Amino acid sequence: MTTVNTIEDLIRILDEHPEWNEALRTRMLSRELLDLPQAFAEFAQSTDRRLAALETTLAEFVANTDRRLLALETGQTRLDSRLAPIAAAHARNGALRMVARIVRVVGCREYRVLELGDLLDMIDGADTTGIPSNELTSFENADLIIEATHRDDGDSHYIAVEASYTGNWRDVDRATRNAGYLSRFTGQPAHAVVAAQRIRPGIERLVERGEVHWAQILQKELETE
Repeated sequence: MTTVNTIEDLIRILDEHPEWNEALRTRMLSRELLDLPQAFAEFAQSTDRRLAALETTLAEFVANTDRRLLALETGQTRLDSRLAPIAAAHARNGALRMVARIVRVVGCREYRVLELGDLLDMIDGADTTGIPSNELTSFENADLIIEATHRDDGDSHYIAVEASYTGNWRDVDRATRNAGYLSRFTGQPAHAVVAAQRIRPGIERLVERGEVHWAQILQKELETE
């Protein structure tokens, strides 16, 4: 007969008879506690399935969101592209309303705005060796080219104008380049002018040095009639 006097005796006996552990556990624990491991395993499996379904749903949501954002960005880019020509045309119209002031900025008077045909004739009669075709195209599409009489010497001067709401370095570069071509094609002095409501920081230094002129477009000159 097995006698149990101490806890050590009980532990020794359970070690010698592992099958007694289950019987002892059944006597000591409630059915709920006995079923807890199986219940937890089932809960874990159910949770894993729900998490997997949630991950799939979330992945689909992210993919759909990415597609919608891409479509929105594409639409915004197209809208920006359409608005940019509209804004440029609006600024050019504003510059056309202030040609007299542009001419005065460079010390001239008695002006005429050159048309595309005038520019093409100018190019045809000039030596364009070494000038890239894209720069000639840019010259032909200048916002404004003006021929005017200088107040001091009475000579013909030319004015290359680029118009924007906010004059930027691209406007400066195009106006300066076109002014250089005007001098080359005609042999007469030419001036670079940026017509804009405001100019980017740093451009004012070029204005102060006389490397480019700034003709400020007033709000009323941008308003449509």
